[in-house]
Amino acid sequence: MKYTTPLEDFHPQLQPILKEFARKSHAVNLEVVGNLYTRNPIEGKPEYKTAFFIDPRFPERTERRDRVGYVKFSLDAPIEVGSRLIRNEKYRKHSLEYNTKASKVESKIIKLMVEYIKPFSENEMFNFNNLNTKQLVGDWRLEHAMKVDRWTACADDLYTEIKYLRNLGVQFKTEKFARLAMNLELFEEHKARDTQPITIYRVFVEEGRVTVSKKVTDSHGDLTSLENGSIVSTTYNSLESLPEDILSGVSMLKILGGEPRTVLRGIGYKVSDNEFYLMKPLASNTNA
Repeated sequence: MKYTTPLEDFHPQLQPILKEFARKSHAVNLEVVGNLYTRNPIEGKPEYKTAFFIDPRFPERTERRDRVGYVKFSLDAPIEVGSRLIRNEKYRKHSLEYNTKASKVESKIIKLMVEYIKPFSENEMFNFNNLNTKQLVGDWRLEHAMKVDRWTACADDLYTEIKYLRNLGVQFKTEKFARLAMNLELFEEHKARDTQPITIYRVFVEEGRVTVSKKVTDSHGDLTSLENGSIVSTTYNSLESLPEDILSGVSMLKILGGEPRTVLRGIGYKVSDNEFYLMKPLASNTNA
């Protein structure tokens, strides 16, 4: 421990503490580096009622967050020791006090300083340049990414190849490919649904009549993307006179619909007791 600034330049209340800290850190903070013993290399600098400490091996690290610690005197409060090594569980992790401890007892302050005000460790020094290290490693890992990406097959390509091999009677070696081969029909159904237009029926029940309107959605199920002219409406005298599939859908929504706008997959949803929306794939529409 050394002070590049004369001890007299520090606050008078801190001078005896700093002098004892320098003596004790000389005696205590001996670290083995290879076969050499090096003393604590930190330096102390004054800042009004505070003495802050830096690691002179990193003169460019002068920001407050880069300091290895500090001790601060206050007339109406205990002397405070701060260090990135302190974890004061009395405070929240991200509060200003989390990395501090305080005491009115001079000997305890010196003990805290010896314990917590230390130079940067090897691990910390590695982490100073963590972003650069991550980039170094990341660039190496991804060096061939663009070339390898050309090996990536889309779902349609996989489907075509697996179906071809399955038809040849090939036994797949991996469980995943065997499972894909078993589920080709599901994939075909999925692809068919992905682009298949859907007809939406709006059933509105009024006194003495029931109006059924239908409109074809786009592939995303968006009704607003199509013109109003694409709506076709038919009026019936009662629910009982509806086409069988429409009546069946309304009956299911009445019984199972639950709260308004609760969607029953593949069927529709109920807006109210007299308004219902049903869906059917376009290819299956023969009524209404």
